Amino acid sequence: MNINFKKYELVSLDELKDISGRNFKGSFTIVCSNGDGVLTLVPIKRIDIILNTGCAEIFGDNSKYYILKSLKKHFHEQNNFYNFKYNKDMDGISGEAVKSWTSAKIEMFTNMTIKEKENYFIDLYNAITIGNEAYKLDDKYIDIIIDVLFDTGLLMRVISNDFIKAKNDGNIEQKEFFKLIGVFQKLVNDIDLTIIKYIRQNRKKREYFNDFLNNPLLNANLPVSHAIRVFIMYTDFLFYYNKMCRSGLGGKVRVNFSSYVEYYNKVFKIFKNKKSVDRLEDVFKDGMQELSKLNLEYFAGASSVHDIGKFYDMEYYIAAKNYDIERIKKHLFNSYYMLNRKNQPLKVVYTVAFHHEYYGLGYGPFNSIYEAKKTANPHHYSKNIMSYDVYDVLNCDSIAYFPSKMLEIVDVYDTISHPWFDDQPLQAETIEGALNKMRIYFIEEEVKIDPILFDVFIGYLEELTKRDLSLYSKLKFR
Repeated sequence: MNINFKKYELVSLDELKDISGRNFKGSFTIVCSNGDGVLTLVPIKRIDIILNTGCAEIFGDNSKYYILKSLKKHFHEQNNFYNFKYNKDMDGISGEAVKSWTSAKIEMFTNMTIKEKENYFIDLYNAITIGNEAYKLDDKYIDIIIDVLFDTGLLMRVISNDFIKAKNDGNIEQKEFFKLIGVFQKLVNDIDLTIIKYIRQNRKKREYFNDFLNNPLLNANLPVSHAIRVFIMYTDFLFYYNKMCRSGLGGKVRVNFSSYVEYYNKVFKIFKNKKSVDRLEDVFKDGMQELSKLNLEYFAGASSVHDIGKFYDMEYYIAAKNYDIERIKKHLFNSYYMLNRKNQPLKVVYTVAFHHEYYGLGYGPFNSIYEAKKTANPHHYSKNIMSYDVYDVLNCDSIAYFPSKMLEIVDVYDTISHPWFDDQPLQAETIEGALNKMRIYFIEEEVKIDPILFDVFIGYLEELTKRDLSLYSKLKFR
Protein backbone atom coordinates (compact mmCIF):
# COMPACT_ATOMS: atom_id res chain seq x y z
CA MET A 1 0.00 0.00 0.00
CA ASN A 2 1.50 3.31 -1.11
CA ILE A 3 0.53 6.39 0.88
CA ASN A 4 2.00 9.81 0.13
CA PHE A 5 2.48 10.96 3.72
CA LYS A 6 3.51 14.43 2.55
CA LYS A 7 -0.19 15.09 2.09
CA TYR A 8 -1.18 13.66 5.48
CA GLU A 9 -0.93 14.89 9.04
CA LEU A 10 -1.04 13.13 12.39
CA VAL A 11 -4.37 13.39 14.19
CA SER A 12 -5.10 12.43 17.81
CA LEU A 13 -7.87 10.18 19.04
CA ASP A 14 -9.49 13.19 20.71
CA GLU A 15 -9.55 15.00 17.37
CA LEU A 16 -11.07 11.94 15.72
CA LYS A 17 -13.74 11.84 18.43
CA ASP A 18 -14.51 15.49 17.76
CA ILE A 19 -14.86 14.84 14.02
CA SER A 20 -17.07 11.81 14.57
CA GLY A 21 -19.40 13.84 16.80
CA ARG A 22 -20.28 16.28 14.04
CA ASN A 23 -23.03 16.02 11.46
CA PHE A 24 -20.40 15.47 8.78
CA LYS A 25 -21.79 14.57 5.34
CA GLY A 26 -18.54 14.02 3.45
CA SER A 27 -16.41 10.95 2.97
CA PHE A 28 -12.67 10.49 3.53
CA THR A 29 -10.27 7.86 4.80
CA ILE A 30 -8.29 7.66 8.04
CA VAL A 31 -4.87 6.04 7.63
CA CYS A 32 -4.05 3.87 10.65
CA SER A 33 -0.48 2.75 11.29
CA ASN A 34 0.37 0.20 14.01
CA GLY A 35 3.68 -0.08 15.84
CA ASP A 36 5.13 -2.27 13.08
CA GLY A 37 4.25 0.25 10.37
CA VAL A 38 1.41 -1.85 8.94
CA LEU A 39 -1.18 0.45 7.36
CA THR A 40 -4.94 0.06 7.51
CA LEU A 41 -7.46 2.35 5.81
CA VAL A 42 -10.65 3.11 7.74
CA PRO A 43 -13.50 5.15 6.15
CA ILE A 44 -14.72 8.01 8.31
CA LYS A 45 -18.18 6.45 8.29
CA ARG A 46 -16.69 3.41 10.11
CA ILE A 47 -14.75 5.43 12.66
CA ASP A 48 -16.49 3.34 15.33
CA ILE A 49 -13.96 0.59 14.51
CA ILE A 50 -11.29 2.82 16.03
CA LEU A 51 -13.25 4.57 18.78
CA ASN A 52 -15.65 1.98 20.13
CA THR A 53 -13.55 -1.17 20.05
CA GLY A 54 -10.38 0.46 21.29
CA CYS A 55 -7.37 1.26 19.21
CA ALA A 56 -4.95 -0.88 21.24
CA GLU A 57 -7.11 -3.94 20.80
CA ILE A 58 -7.00 -3.75 16.99
CA PHE A 59 -3.94 -1.76 16.00
CA GLY A 60 -1.67 -1.93 19.04
CA ASP A 61 -0.62 0.51 21.72
CA ASN A 62 1.61 2.54 19.40
CA SER A 63 -0.95 3.12 16.67
CA LYS A 64 -0.97 6.43 14.86
CA TYR A 65 -3.71 8.00 12.79
CA TYR A 66 -3.48 10.35 9.82
CA ILE A 67 -5.86 12.40 7.71
CA LEU A 68 -5.19 14.75 4.81
CA LYS A 69 -3.48 17.97 5.91
CA SER A 70 -6.10 20.07 4.17
CA LEU A 71 -8.87 18.23 6.03
CA LYS A 72 -7.20 18.68 9.41
CA LYS A 73 -6.89 22.38 8.66
CA HIS A 74 -10.51 22.38 7.50
CA PHE A 75 -11.77 20.92 10.78
CA HIS A 76 -9.66 23.34 12.78
CA GLU A 77 -11.07 26.28 10.83
CA GLN A 78 -14.53 24.77 10.97
CA ASN A 79 -14.48 24.89 14.76
CA ASN A 80 -13.74 28.60 14.64
CA PHE A 81 -16.22 29.15 11.84
CA TYR A 82 -19.25 27.49 13.41
CA ASN A 83 -18.62 29.00 16.84
CA PHE A 84 -18.34 32.36 15.13
CA LYS A 85 -21.37 31.93 12.91
CA TYR A 86 -23.90 31.03 15.53
CA ASN A 87 -22.55 33.62 17.97
CA LYS A 88 -22.82 36.28 15.22
CA ASP A 89 -19.39 37.60 16.24
CA MET A 90 -18.32 39.55 13.15
CA ASP A 91 -14.70 39.77 14.35
CA GLY A 92 -14.39 36.09 15.10
CA ILE A 93 -12.98 34.82 11.82
CA SER A 94 -10.92 36.15 8.96
CA GLY A 95 -11.60 35.99 5.26
CA GLU A 96 -8.46 33.90 4.88
CA ALA A 97 -9.88 31.32 7.29
CA VAL A 98 -13.04 31.04 5.18
CA LYS A 99 -10.89 30.64 2.04
CA SER A 100 -8.82 27.92 3.72
CA TRP A 101 -11.99 26.16 4.83
CA THR A 102 -13.32 26.44 1.28
CA SER A 103 -10.14 24.98 -0.26
CA ALA A 104 -10.35 21.98 2.05
CA LYS A 105 -13.95 21.37 1.03
CA ILE A 106 -13.07 21.57 -2.66
CA GLU A 107 -10.32 18.98 -2.15
CA MET A 108 -12.72 16.75 -0.27
CA PHE A 109 -15.33 17.00 -3.04
CA THR A 110 -12.68 16.38 -5.69
CA ASN A 111 -11.72 13.09 -4.02
CA MET A 112 -15.31 11.83 -3.84
CA THR A 113 -16.64 9.19 -6.19
CA ILE A 114 -19.60 10.04 -8.42
CA LYS A 115 -21.93 8.09 -6.15
CA GLU A 116 -20.61 9.87 -3.06
CA LYS A 117 -21.26 13.22 -4.78
CA GLU A 118 -24.82 12.17 -5.52
CA ASN A 119 -25.41 11.03 -1.95
CA TYR A 120 -23.95 14.28 -0.66
CA PHE A 121 -26.45 16.25 -2.74
CA ILE A 122 -29.27 14.16 -1.31
CA ASP A 123 -28.01 14.95 2.20
CA LEU A 124 -27.97 18.67 1.34
CA TYR A 125 -31.53 18.53 0.06
CA ASN A 126 -32.68 16.71 3.19
CA ALA A 127 -30.94 19.29 5.37
CA ILE A 128 -33.17 22.12 4.12
CA THR A 129 -36.45 20.22 3.73
CA ILE A 130 -36.73 17.96 6.76
CA GLY A 131 -38.20 19.72 9.78
CA ASN A 132 -39.07 23.04 8.14
CA GLU A 133 -41.80 22.18 5.67
CA ALA A 134 -43.71 25.40 6.47
CA TYR A 135 -40.72 27.64 5.59
CA LYS A 136 -41.01 29.54 8.84
CA LEU A 137 -38.70 32.49 9.53
CA ASP A 138 -35.76 31.16 11.54
CA ASP A 139 -32.22 32.56 11.66
CA LYS A 140 -30.73 29.12 12.34
CA TYR A 141 -32.54 27.78 9.29
CA ILE A 142 -31.04 30.62 7.26
CA ASP A 143 -27.60 29.45 8.42
CA ILE A 144 -28.50 25.98 7.17
CA ILE A 145 -29.66 27.40 3.83
CA ILE A 146 -26.36 29.22 3.34
CA ASP A 147 -24.33 26.15 4.37
CA VAL A 148 -26.29 24.12 1.82
CA LEU A 149 -25.92 26.74 -0.92
CA PHE A 150 -22.20 27.05 -0.22
CA ASP A 151 -21.62 23.30 -0.40
CA THR A 152 -23.86 23.05 -3.47
CA GLY A 153 -21.92 25.81 -5.23
CA LEU A 154 -18.52 24.29 -4.47
CA LEU A 155 -19.58 20.76 -5.34
CA MET A 156 -21.15 21.82 -8.64
CA ARG A 157 -17.94 23.65 -9.56
CA VAL A 158 -15.97 20.47 -8.94
CA ILE A 159 -18.48 18.46 -10.99
CA SER A 160 -18.44 21.10 -13.74
CA ASN A 161 -14.67 20.97 -13.90
CA ASP A 162 -14.79 17.17 -14.24
CA PHE A 163 -17.44 17.50 -16.93
CA ILE A 164 -15.56 20.06 -19.06
CA LYS A 165 -12.27 18.18 -18.66
CA ALA A 166 -13.87 14.91 -19.75
CA LYS A 167 -15.55 16.70 -22.65
CA ASN A 168 -12.29 18.25 -23.82
CA ASP A 169 -10.32 15.04 -23.38
CA GLY A 170 -12.91 12.98 -25.21
CA ASN A 171 -12.73 10.42 -22.42
CA ILE A 172 -15.33 7.79 -23.33
CA GLU A 173 -15.06 6.32 -19.83
CA GLN A 174 -16.94 9.37 -18.60
CA LYS A 175 -20.20 8.40 -20.37
CA GLU A 176 -21.78 7.31 -17.11
CA PHE A 177 -20.69 10.59 -15.58
CA PHE A 178 -22.41 12.51 -18.39
CA LYS A 179 -25.64 10.66 -17.67
CA LEU A 180 -25.43 11.69 -14.04
CA ILE A 181 -25.10 15.39 -14.89
CA GLY A 182 -28.87 15.48 -15.23
CA VAL A 183 -29.25 13.84 -11.81
CA PHE A 184 -26.98 16.43 -10.21
CA GLN A 185 -28.79 19.30 -11.89
CA LYS A 186 -32.17 17.94 -10.78
CA LEU A 187 -30.96 17.81 -7.18
CA VAL A 188 -29.64 21.39 -7.42
CA ASN A 189 -32.97 22.52 -8.91
CA ASP A 190 -34.84 20.91 -6.00
CA ILE A 191 -32.59 22.66 -3.49
CA ASP A 192 -33.02 26.00 -5.25
CA LEU A 193 -36.80 25.61 -5.45
CA THR A 194 -36.99 25.02 -1.70
CA ILE A 195 -35.08 28.24 -1.05
CA ILE A 196 -37.17 30.19 -3.58
CA LYS A 197 -40.30 29.08 -1.71
CA TYR A 198 -38.69 30.19 1.56
CA ILE A 199 -37.98 33.65 0.13
CA ARG A 200 -41.55 33.92 -1.21
CA GLN A 201 -42.94 32.98 2.21
CA ASN A 202 -40.81 35.42 4.21
CA ARG A 203 -39.93 38.39 1.99
CA LYS A 204 -42.46 40.66 3.73
CA LYS A 205 -40.42 40.23 6.92
CA ARG A 206 -37.40 42.18 5.77
CA GLU A 207 -35.18 41.09 8.65
CA TYR A 208 -34.76 37.72 6.95
CA PHE A 209 -32.75 39.37 4.19
CA ASN A 210 -30.34 40.95 6.68
CA ASP A 211 -29.83 37.54 8.28
CA PHE A 212 -28.74 36.25 4.89
CA LEU A 213 -26.34 39.11 4.20
CA ASN A 214 -24.76 39.10 7.68
CA ASN A 215 -23.59 35.51 7.32
CA PRO A 216 -19.76 35.39 7.08
CA LEU A 217 -19.79 32.96 4.19
CA LEU A 218 -21.62 35.54 2.10
CA ASN A 219 -19.21 38.31 3.04
CA ALA A 220 -16.21 36.36 1.77
CA ASN A 221 -14.54 37.52 -1.45
CA LEU A 222 -15.19 34.23 -3.20
CA PRO A 223 -17.03 33.53 -6.48
CA VAL A 224 -19.36 31.11 -4.71
CA SER A 225 -20.26 33.81 -2.14
CA HIS A 226 -21.01 36.20 -5.01
CA ALA A 227 -23.20 33.58 -6.71
CA ILE A 228 -25.24 32.99 -3.53
CA ARG A 229 -25.71 36.70 -2.89
CA VAL A 230 -26.88 37.20 -6.48
CA PHE A 231 -29.25 34.24 -6.27
CA ILE A 232 -30.90 35.54 -3.08
CA MET A 233 -31.17 39.17 -4.22
CA TYR A 234 -32.21 38.29 -7.77
CA THR A 235 -35.00 36.02 -6.50
CA ASP A 236 -36.19 38.75 -4.15
CA PHE A 237 -35.99 41.29 -6.99
CA LEU A 238 -38.17 39.11 -9.23
CA PHE A 239 -40.84 38.91 -6.53
CA TYR A 240 -40.66 42.70 -6.15
CA TYR A 241 -40.99 43.13 -9.93
CA ASN A 242 -44.15 40.99 -9.95
CA LYS A 243 -45.60 42.98 -7.06
CA MET A 244 -44.95 46.23 -8.91
CA CYS A 245 -46.56 44.85 -12.09
CA ARG A 246 -49.71 44.17 -10.09
CA SER A 247 -49.50 47.75 -8.78
CA GLY A 248 -49.43 49.37 -12.21
CA LEU A 249 -45.73 49.42 -13.08
CA GLY A 250 -46.44 49.55 -16.82
CA GLY A 251 -48.55 52.70 -16.40
CA LYS A 252 -45.85 54.44 -14.34
CA VAL A 253 -43.26 53.64 -17.00
CA ARG A 254 -45.52 54.93 -19.79
CA VAL A 255 -45.89 58.28 -18.03
CA ASN A 256 -42.10 58.65 -17.94
CA PHE A 257 -41.36 56.80 -21.18
CA SER A 258 -39.99 59.82 -23.08
CA SER A 259 -37.08 59.87 -20.62
CA TYR A 260 -35.91 56.48 -21.89
CA VAL A 261 -36.32 56.78 -25.66
CA GLU A 262 -32.81 58.12 -26.32
CA TYR A 263 -31.18 55.18 -24.54
CA TYR A 264 -33.08 52.55 -26.50
CA ASN A 265 -32.43 54.20 -29.84
CA LYS A 266 -28.72 53.97 -28.99
CA VAL A 267 -29.20 50.24 -28.45
CA PHE A 268 -30.89 49.78 -31.83
CA LYS A 269 -28.07 51.78 -33.41
CA ILE A 270 -25.45 49.42 -31.96
CA PHE A 271 -27.23 46.54 -33.68
CA LYS A 272 -27.66 48.55 -36.92
CA ASN A 273 -31.39 48.06 -36.51
CA LYS A 274 -33.53 50.26 -38.75
CA LYS A 275 -36.41 50.44 -36.28
CA SER A 276 -36.77 53.33 -33.82
CA VAL A 277 -38.37 53.39 -30.37
CA ASP A 278 -41.66 55.27 -30.05
CA ARG A 279 -43.68 53.37 -27.45
CA LEU A 280 -43.25 50.94 -24.56
CA GLU A 281 -44.06 47.94 -26.79
CA ASP A 282 -40.97 48.78 -28.88
CA VAL A 283 -38.93 48.00 -25.77
CA PHE A 284 -40.94 45.23 -24.09
CA LYS A 285 -42.73 42.94 -26.51
CA ASP A 286 -46.46 43.17 -25.68
CA GLY A 287 -45.66 45.55 -22.80
CA MET A 288 -44.37 44.88 -19.29
CA GLN A 289 -45.73 41.59 -17.99
CA GLU A 290 -46.01 39.85 -14.65
CA LEU A 291 -44.06 36.58 -14.53
CA SER A 292 -45.86 33.30 -14.06
CA LYS A 293 -44.99 31.35 -10.92
CA LEU A 294 -43.24 28.70 -13.01
CA ASN A 295 -41.17 31.18 -15.04
CA LEU A 296 -40.13 33.05 -11.91
CA GLU A 297 -38.89 29.80 -10.40
CA TYR A 298 -36.99 28.91 -13.58
CA PHE A 299 -35.34 32.33 -13.79
CA ALA A 300 -34.47 32.43 -10.10
CA GLY A 301 -33.00 28.93 -10.24
CA ALA A 302 -30.87 29.92 -13.22
CA SER A 303 -29.29 32.73 -11.21
CA SER A 304 -27.94 30.28 -8.63
CA VAL A 305 -25.72 28.71 -11.31
CA HIS A 306 -25.01 31.84 -13.36
CA ASP A 307 -21.24 31.52 -12.69
CA ILE A 308 -21.05 27.73 -12.55
CA GLY A 309 -18.37 27.87 -15.25
CA LYS A 310 -15.76 29.37 -12.91
CA PHE A 311 -13.38 26.54 -12.10
CA TYR A 312 -9.65 27.01 -11.62
CA ASP A 313 -10.01 30.69 -12.58
CA MET A 314 -12.39 31.18 -9.67
CA GLU A 315 -10.30 34.02 -8.23
CA TYR A 316 -9.84 35.70 -11.60
CA TYR A 317 -12.10 38.62 -12.27
CA ILE A 318 -12.72 41.47 -14.67
CA ALA A 319 -11.65 44.01 -12.04
CA ALA A 320 -8.07 42.75 -12.00
CA LYS A 321 -5.33 44.86 -13.55
CA ASN A 322 -4.32 43.85 -17.08
CA TYR A 323 -7.08 41.27 -17.20
CA ASP A 324 -7.31 38.80 -20.07
CA ILE A 325 -10.77 39.09 -21.60
CA GLU A 326 -10.52 35.60 -23.11
CA ARG A 327 -10.12 34.07 -19.66
CA ILE A 328 -13.14 35.99 -18.49
CA LYS A 329 -15.26 34.95 -21.47
CA LYS A 330 -14.38 31.32 -20.88
CA HIS A 331 -16.41 31.08 -17.66
CA LEU A 332 -19.61 32.08 -19.46
CA PHE A 333 -19.21 29.52 -22.22
CA ASN A 334 -18.23 26.83 -19.68
CA SER A 335 -21.47 27.62 -17.83
CA TYR A 336 -23.38 27.38 -21.11
CA TYR A 337 -21.85 23.97 -21.96
CA MET A 338 -22.51 22.70 -18.47
CA LEU A 339 -26.17 23.72 -18.44
CA ASN A 340 -27.06 22.98 -22.05
CA ARG A 341 -28.26 19.44 -21.40
CA LYS A 342 -31.48 17.84 -22.59
CA ASN A 343 -33.05 18.05 -19.14
CA GLN A 344 -32.61 21.82 -18.82
CA PRO A 345 -35.23 24.20 -20.26
CA LEU A 346 -33.81 26.70 -22.75
CA LYS A 347 -35.15 29.56 -20.62
CA VAL A 348 -32.73 28.47 -17.87
CA VAL A 349 -29.79 27.89 -20.21
CA TYR A 350 -30.08 31.27 -21.91
CA THR A 351 -30.79 33.25 -18.76
CA VAL A 352 -27.25 32.26 -17.85
CA ALA A 353 -25.76 32.42 -21.36
CA PHE A 354 -26.99 35.97 -22.06
CA HIS A 355 -26.25 37.63 -18.70
CA HIS A 356 -23.09 39.41 -19.92
CA GLU A 357 -24.40 40.65 -23.30
CA TYR A 358 -24.68 44.29 -22.18
CA TYR A 359 -26.74 45.23 -25.24
CA GLY A 360 -24.03 44.17 -27.69
CA LEU A 361 -21.16 45.72 -25.74
CA GLY A 362 -20.34 42.65 -23.65
CA TYR A 363 -19.70 39.03 -24.53
CA GLY A 364 -21.67 35.85 -24.93
CA PRO A 365 -23.40 33.86 -27.65
CA PHE A 366 -26.06 36.38 -28.71
CA ASN A 367 -23.74 38.56 -30.77
CA SER A 368 -22.77 35.51 -32.83
CA ILE A 369 -26.42 34.50 -33.20
CA TYR A 370 -27.33 38.00 -34.36
CA GLU A 371 -24.44 38.24 -36.83
CA ALA A 372 -25.37 34.87 -38.32
CA LYS A 373 -28.98 36.02 -38.69
CA LYS A 374 -27.96 39.24 -40.47
CA THR A 375 -25.57 37.35 -42.73
CA ALA A 376 -28.32 34.95 -43.76
CA ASN A 377 -30.86 37.77 -44.14
CA PRO A 378 -29.34 41.28 -44.43
CA HIS A 379 -32.81 42.84 -44.35
CA HIS A 380 -33.73 41.31 -41.02
CA TYR A 381 -34.42 43.71 -38.16
CA SER A 382 -35.49 43.23 -34.55
CA LYS A 383 -39.02 44.36 -33.79
CA ASN A 384 -38.38 45.25 -30.15
CA ILE A 385 -35.64 45.48 -27.57
CA MET A 386 -36.68 42.81 -25.11
CA SER A 387 -38.85 39.72 -24.85
CA TYR A 388 -40.00 37.38 -22.09
CA ASP A 389 -39.83 34.51 -24.60
CA VAL A 390 -36.39 33.06 -25.25
CA TYR A 391 -37.37 31.99 -28.79
CA ASP A 392 -37.93 35.63 -29.78
CA VAL A 393 -34.31 36.30 -28.82
CA LEU A 394 -32.91 33.19 -30.49
CA ASN A 395 -34.77 34.22 -33.67
CA CYS A 396 -33.42 37.78 -33.26
CA ASP A 397 -36.91 39.28 -33.30
CA SER A 398 -35.83 40.76 -29.96
CA ILE A 399 -32.28 41.59 -28.95
CA ALA A 400 -32.45 40.94 -25.21
CA TYR A 401 -33.93 38.33 -22.89
CA PHE A 402 -35.84 39.75 -19.92
CA PRO A 403 -34.49 37.49 -17.12
CA SER A 404 -30.91 38.00 -18.33
CA LYS A 405 -31.27 41.79 -18.26
CA MET A 406 -32.62 41.55 -14.71
CA LEU A 407 -29.71 39.27 -13.78
CA GLU A 408 -27.16 41.65 -15.32
CA ILE A 409 -28.33 44.42 -13.00
CA VAL A 410 -28.06 42.37 -9.81
CA ASP A 411 -24.75 40.88 -10.95
CA VAL A 412 -23.22 44.31 -11.62
CA TYR A 413 -24.61 45.77 -8.39
CA ASP A 414 -23.19 42.96 -6.29
CA THR A 415 -19.81 43.20 -8.01
CA ILE A 416 -19.54 46.94 -7.39
CA SER A 417 -20.82 46.60 -3.80
CA HIS A 418 -18.47 43.71 -2.94
CA PRO A 419 -15.20 44.48 -4.78
CA TRP A 420 -12.75 41.60 -5.03
CA PHE A 421 -9.76 43.88 -5.55
CA ASP A 422 -8.78 47.03 -3.65
CA ASP A 423 -7.95 48.80 -6.88
CA GLN A 424 -11.25 48.01 -8.58
CA PRO A 425 -12.20 51.28 -10.35
CA LEU A 426 -15.93 50.67 -9.91
CA GLN A 427 -15.87 49.79 -6.21
CA ALA A 428 -18.37 51.57 -3.98
CA GLU A 429 -18.78 51.49 -0.22
CA THR A 430 -22.40 52.65 -0.16
CA ILE A 431 -25.62 51.78 -1.95
CA GLU A 432 -25.78 55.33 -3.30
CA GLY A 433 -22.22 55.07 -4.60
CA ALA A 434 -22.96 51.79 -6.38
CA LEU A 435 -26.11 53.16 -8.04
CA ASN A 436 -24.30 56.32 -9.11
CA LYS A 437 -21.52 54.34 -10.79
CA MET A 438 -24.01 52.01 -12.45
CA ARG A 439 -25.93 54.93 -13.93
CA ILE A 440 -22.76 56.69 -15.15
CA TYR A 441 -20.82 53.74 -16.54
CA PHE A 442 -23.58 51.31 -17.51
CA ILE A 443 -26.28 53.69 -18.82
CA GLU A 444 -25.10 57.25 -19.50
CA GLU A 445 -21.67 56.58 -21.05
CA GLU A 446 -22.75 53.37 -22.77
CA VAL A 447 -26.10 51.63 -22.53
CA LYS A 448 -25.22 48.21 -21.11
CA ILE A 449 -27.85 47.45 -18.49
CA ASP A 450 -31.52 48.16 -19.13
CA PRO A 451 -32.53 51.72 -18.08
CA ILE A 452 -36.14 50.92 -17.15
CA LEU A 453 -35.30 47.76 -15.21
CA PHE A 454 -32.47 49.63 -13.48
CA ASP A 455 -35.01 52.14 -12.18
CA VAL A 456 -37.24 49.28 -11.03
CA PHE A 457 -34.20 47.90 -9.20
CA ILE A 458 -33.72 51.25 -7.45
CA GLY A 459 -37.34 51.02 -6.27
CA TYR A 460 -36.57 47.53 -4.99
CA LEU A 461 -33.56 48.80 -3.02
CA GLU A 462 -35.71 51.59 -1.58
CA GLU A 463 -38.14 48.99 -0.26
CA LEU A 464 -35.31 46.79 0.99
CA THR A 465 -33.28 49.46 2.77
CA LYS A 466 -35.95 52.07 3.63
CA ARG A 467 -33.77 54.74 2.00
CA ASP A 468 -34.76 57.50 -0.39
CA LEU A 469 -32.84 56.68 -3.58
CA SER A 470 -35.07 58.66 -5.94
CA LEU A 471 -32.12 60.88 -6.93
CA TYR A 472 -30.81 58.01 -9.08
CA SER A 473 -34.10 57.07 -10.75
CA LYS A 474 -36.42 58.51 -13.38
CA LEU A 475 -39.31 56.61 -11.81
CA LYS A 476 -40.80 57.56 -8.45
CA PHE A 477 -42.02 54.65 -6.34
CA ARG A 478 -42.91 56.45 -3.14
